[in-house]
Amino acid sequence: MLRYLLPFFLLISGLTYSQTDTLMSVNGTQLFVHTEGKGEPLLIIHGGPGMNQTYLQPWLSKLSKKHTLIYVDLRSMGRSALSIRDSMNLPTFARDLDALRQALGYDHWQVMAHSFGTTIGLYYAQAFPGTVSDLALVSPVPLDRSFDRNMAALMQLRITPEDSIYRTTLLGNGMHTPGLDTMELLMKLSVKLVFCDTARVNRFTIDLPDNYMVASLSYAGFGDLRTRYDLHAIATSANQATRITVFHGPCDIIPLEAAAAIRDDHQVVSLNKCGHYPFIERPGYFLRMVEKAL
Repeated sequence: MLRYLLPFFLLISGLTYSQTDTLMSVNGTQLFVHTEGKGEPLLIIHGGPGMNQTYLQPWLSKLSKKHTLIYVDLRSMGRSALSIRDSMNLPTFARDLDALRQALGYDHWQVMAHSFGTTIGLYYAQAFPGTVSDLALVSPVPLDRSFDRNMAALMQLRITPEDSIYRTTLLGNGMHTPGLDTMELLMKLSVKLVFCDTARVNRFTIDLPDNYMVASLSYAGFGDLRTRYDLHAIATSANQATRITVFHGPCDIIPLEAAAAIRDDHQVVSLNKCGHYPFIERPGYFLRMVEKAL
């Protein structure tokens, strides 16, 4: 019996050892970093503002067989330290990520970014040429605001009367400030609108930190970005040595036209029967497509 148990315990020990949670001091702040696996380093940038790595972690873990996955909570998000709103901008995020790269001892790495995080990934690749070998942009947000009106109209069409009533109930008619549990339910209602199979929204989970409501005050720093939002110059000037692959789900409210307008030479992968969260809707299929690209 011992000869069978020993390899099992060694395997479990190896899996445990390969995962670490660390609060790292970089660029004047502290970032919460979760790492797992071994192989080529792959930085994972979550969406937001206001989200964190916990909605991504369980769905991408199979990539850890060939990659060292580095999940990071951006400043003022998740379990990272709070920051003033003046520091909540793309240049600061890019400096944070490159300081993290240096602290971890990597000359370069691959980067996967989701949703709003794709703007940070693009800016980082442009600001620090030579550090990003591959950039996987999953459900990238548009590079300008020309699609805003159509996207908002499409979202409005997808809201069911039942969900509208439920949202009003959760908000309590504005009579009180929502707690964390309520905020997570409200997030899930919004996420539901960008799923192909809305029943699968129950797979979406996120662990909001206790300081979420206080941290959200710093997100006002993104207001300036939204008023003069045009990232085309950043995207086109991203280092040509960085291979860019865009993953787009046709059920997303973000049109393919917007997702494809990143750079002339990038590859676009259309993910059948997927929306904004393809790694949740069709995880096996999504990971196979990612492995082919990276």
